[in-house]
Amino acid sequence: MINVLVGFAWLRLLDGQPQRGAELVGLVAHHPATDEFTMRGDMEPVRVKLEGALPPTVFAEALERGRTLDLEGVVNELLQRAGRSA
Repeated sequence: MINVLVGFAWLRLLDGQPQRGAELVGLVAHHPATDEFTMRGDMEPVRVKLEGALPPTVFAEALERGRTLDLEGVVNELLQRAGRSA
């Protein structure tokens, strides 16, 4: 599930929602289920792109907001959005 959130972070970046993408990266970065492979292999490229797409303070604030997000709540939100667009 954590890797899927990294994919959604990419989608948010491509959709013009880099702040939301950075929030998802913040959630992934601080979740206990995130392993080293996910951190370095999957998440690092999108983190770099998001950091370049946002002013430094906005990026840092979005990461911090992501740190406090609830994984289950975020997944439910993503599933609801997917259901509406199907």
